[in-house]
Amino acid sequence: MKALANFSADLAAQFRRRGGLAARLLCVWRYWAAYERGRLAGLSRDDSRLRALSVMEKKGALSPTAVMEIGDGLHAELDVFSAAFLAREILDDGTYRRPGFVPERGWTVVDVGAHQGLFCLDAARRVGPGGRVVAVEPFAPNYERLERNLKANGLSWVLASSRAAAEARGTRTLHATPIASGWQSLVISGADRVAIPIEAERLDDILAGFGVDRVDLIKIDVEGAWRLVFAGAPRLLACRPRLVMEVEGGPSEVDEAAESLRGLGYAVERVGSILFARAAA
Repeated sequence: MKALANFSADLAAQFRRRGGLAARLLCVWRYWAAYERGRLAGLSRDDSRLRALSVMEKKGALSPTAVMEIGDGLHAELDVFSAAFLAREILDDGTYRRPGFVPERGWTVVDVGAHQGLFCLDAARRVGPGGRVVAVEPFAPNYERLERNLKANGLSWVLASSRAAAEARGTRTLHATPIASGWQSLVISGADRVAIPIEAERLDDILAGFGVDRVDLIKIDVEGAWRLVFAGAPRLLACRPRLVMEVEGGPSEVDEAAESLRGLGYAVERVGSILFARAAA
C-alpha cells in the first residue's frame, strides 16, 4: 500500500510543472513497474530501487531529456529521472529548506555538488541579481547541462566551477555510475563504477578565485565526500555560514558529520540524512 501511495504521489507531482510531462510520466511508470517487480521477487527496497534503475538504464529509459519550468519563468534541462523525481524532492518537498535556510534576496549561496542545477537555479531566483550563487560540479555531463541551464536562463550572477571541492588541488578520481546522474563520488567506488580523472581544488580557493569573501548559505551533497570538502574549506567554515548537507552512508555517518560540525562551532539539527547547521549561540 505504501508503494502504491508513493507511486500515486509521484504521478501527481508531475502535473505541478510544465514541460516534458509525457516523458516524466513515462519515467515514473517505468521506474515503479520495475521496482515492484523487484519487490515481488523478494528484493529489499534498496535493492529493488537499484534493480529498477539498472533495468531502465539498460533499456535507455534514463537517456531522454526533459525541459521543465521551475518557477519565476526559469526552465531547467534535466535528465528525465531527475526531472521526474529529483525536482519533486528539491522544489516541491523542499528537501534542503527549513526556516532560516531558505535563500533570501542579496544572499551569497554556495552549492557544492550542484548536479544539473536544480538547487542552484532555485537559489538564483530567490537571491536575485543582487545576490550570488557559486555552483561546484565536477562530473562533465552534469556540468555541461548546468552551464546550458545558466546560459538559457540568463543567470549572470551564478558562477560555476567544474572542479571537485576537495582537501587539495590536483587530479582526483571520480567514480561514476550510469544508473544515476547524481551518484558520482570521490570516495564511493565499486565494480559497477567507472574511474574518471577530474581536477580538484580547495573550496576556499574556488571561492577566492571568484572573489567571494562572504557566504550566507552553503549546501553540500557530495556522495560521501564531505570530509574532503571540509578539509578544503577551513576559512569558509571558520565564518560559520548556514549549512545544509545531505550525508550518505547511514546513521553512523550522519552522526559523525554532525559531530564534526559541532566541533566547528555549529548547532546542528538532523532531519533524516539531512543536517541543518548554523553558528552556535
